[in-house]
Amino acid sequence: HTYTASGDYTITLQVTDALGCIATFSQTTYITAIAEPLVTTPVNYCQNDIALQLSAVGTNLLWYTTATLGTGSTTAPTPSTTVVDTVSYYVSQTIAGCESPRAKIDIVISGISTSTTNVGVCPADMPYAWNSNSYALGGSYTVHFTNAVGCDSAATLILTVNNPTTS
Repeated sequence: HTYTASGDYTITLQVTDALGCIATFSQTTYITAIAEPLVTTPVNYCQNDIALQLSAVGTNLLWYTTATLGTGSTTAPTPSTTVVDTVSYYVSQTIAGCESPRAKIDIVISGISTSTTNVGVCPADMPYAWNSNSYALGGSYTVHFTNAVGCDSAATLILTVNNPTTS
């Protein structure tokens, strides 16, 4: 059983012998539940970005690639960003010999648009917006597009702003 809150719990054990006799044993015990480590999720990257090693706030962290079972590693993973995808990692903490439930960290790898005719969406159907530079002065500017997770589009355009005329 996993205890998600600390408190007094009555643990009952029922044993049946070969003759069918049942013996019941109960004991009330104070159980200290171990909370999940603190994580930041999701972690967003653009495809082919250099990823950082994952981190969490906790004690004696164990990192997993599955929500249950498996063998934990004391070394935090560094996610790959080569494929547009969402990948999950899990981390627990161990205090006084008790391991916590696993906290989930989603790694979201977003693609960038390489089309100059369809810069409205990236491969993950994420809209792009103009970069936020000021174009108040006359001149030519190279404009790029950025999506919600900060990925720059490969598509750019030249914007020419004329100086306002005075009458």
